[in-house]
Order: sequence, then C-alpha cells, then structure tokens
Amino acid sequence: MVCDGRLQGVQWFSHGCSNHDNPSVYTKLCLYNDWINDVMDRNEPTLPTLPTRPPKPLQG
Repeated sequence: MVCDGRLQGVQWFSHGCSNHDNPSVYTKLCLYNDWINDVMDRNEPTLPTLPTRPPKPLQG
C-alpha cells in the first residue's frame, strides 16, 4: 500500500474483498520501523568483490 509515494503497508495475502470467510490481510509497516531498521543494521549485506585484472604488459 502506497500513500503519497511512500510505502505504508503490505498485503500479506488476498482472497478478494467479497469473501468474508477469507478476508485479505494487511500489515501497517510504520508499527515495525524500529525493528526493521535494527535488523537491517545488524545484517548488512556483504558485497561481492570484483575480480582484478593483472596489468597489461608494457609494449615496446
């Protein structure tokens, strides 16, 4: 769910609005911002290192 260009919530699963026995489920993300940021800070991705090329031999 996006409001004013910012992600506000996510839809967990949807069975459609017309089925009252199986309603759609939404989560309001702002309630979990601190937890999400804490987990992201503790689990920073390890970026792969690019292979380095050996220098080209001097021509001459």
